[in-house]
Amino acid sequence: TYEIPETFDGPGLLRSAWGIQFGEQTEDVALRFVPGVTRRVKESVWHPSQTVEDTPDGGCLLRMQVANPTEMVYWIRGWGPQVKVLEPAWLREQMAREAREVARIYAEG
Repeated sequence: TYEIPETFDGPGLLRSAWGIQFGEQTEDVALRFVPGVTRRVKESVWHPSQTVEDTPDGGCLLRMQVANPTEMVYWIRGWGPQVKVLEPAWLREQMAREAREVARIYAEG
């Protein structure tokens, strides 16, 4: 049998995770949302580390520190053209590459 150690802090372990992938090292994530979804973005706590800033155009900037932001890809895709990844650079490049691939598929007819 296994007993969970009394010092085990499950919620603390997952504080940096987006979903279930945790780690001691985090990456800064910055996402810019268009004005049409700002209210929706602001009404939820997406991550314990988040901050939300208004942008001059009526949109917002969501910032957080996440261990393994790879888990965020499906969530980001769900926002479609209403979000732009600013940081980290590798995630921005991945999303841009995927957008180009989708555009190519639709251009083929």
